Amino acid sequence: METVFEVMNACCAFLDIHKETVEATVRILQGQRVRQETRRWSTTTGQIQAMADWLATHGVTHAGMESTGVFWKPIFNILETRFTVILTNPAHMKQVPGRKSDLRDSQWGAQLLQAGLLRGSFIPPRWQRELRDYTRYRSQLQAEQTRVANRLHKVLEDANIKLGSVATDILGLSGRAMIHALMEGEQDAATLAEMAQGKLRTRRPELKLALEGRVTPHHRRMLRMLWKELAAVEECIADVDREIQEVTQPYTSQIEQMDPVPGIDRRTAEVVLAEVGANVDPFPSDQDLASWAGSVRATRRVPVSDARAAPPKAIAGYALPWCKRRGRPVTPSVATWVLSIAA
Repeated sequence: METVFEVMNACCAFLDIHKETVEATVRILQGQRVRQETRRWSTTTGQIQAMADWLATHGVTHAGMESTGVFWKPIFNILETRFTVILTNPAHMKQVPGRKSDLRDSQWGAQLLQAGLLRGSFIPPRWQRELRDYTRYRSQLQAEQTRVANRLHKVLEDANIKLGSVATDILGLSGRAMIHALMEGEQDAATLAEMAQGKLRTRRPELKLALEGRVTPHHRRMLRMLWKELAAVEECIADVDREIQEVTQPYTSQIEQMDPVPGIDRRTAEVVLAEVGANVDPFPSDQDLASWAGSVRATRRVPVSDARAAPPKAIAGYALPWCKRRGRPVTPSVATWVLSIAA
């Protein structure tokens, strides 16, 4: 029991989350004094639900936790429907002075939460978090698609097939037809050049010279394996696109309104929606949004050694470079458009 002079949350709890265990400390205001209880739980679903029931039994209204890797997410998903959950940045907790050395992390966090000294991170609603998973996974798949295409190009160059010197995209309709024919054993350069379509047909003489290579059985086997890998990645991208289309269906008008912004197509608009959301109340102005996205230039003099350093994360648990992975970054001008659309 200890004396408390000012309390913002009469009954609260703080969770110290690890990979396999979570330690919970409950602090309850009783008159002018505080009662505290600490228990340890496993991170299995049954134990987390039992912990939630234990917190509810004590009348907890606010629950705090640190954003430790990805371990906080399943606990947050279970508790968010029953309590006001405050996700804090570990760096912020370390900056609060006055901690005693004999206090456990959960006990210190509970004291700070009860005194109202913890600032919660921005956590988007569940549908937006799910959309983020889709758009970020799609970006990873697109990067993998590019890597496979580069490996295909490398095999073609090894066989002295200069298709990339004539065709802008070796994975266009014409390029795909030629590569497939090469895999099947076609060696005649003229026959391969005749597979050109569209504007590329006007460059058939150049194609004939470019396709005169030395394709060995080893090259064909490599092309077949890479082709299968490419097809699998493209199928995954198509599946993710369908999921994104379903999730963003209620926000079609907002996505279409972002189309006039230079450098933003539908896919980039989907990423902006996933990262920023449809509700822009957490961002008072376009400057705040651009700063949150890590797109504002520093006003201080940056040493040469730090010039290429990545912008700091502004929210716990989410990597902001996704805002800039595809298309135009979220600059103040783009942020102004987003705020005007979502208003």
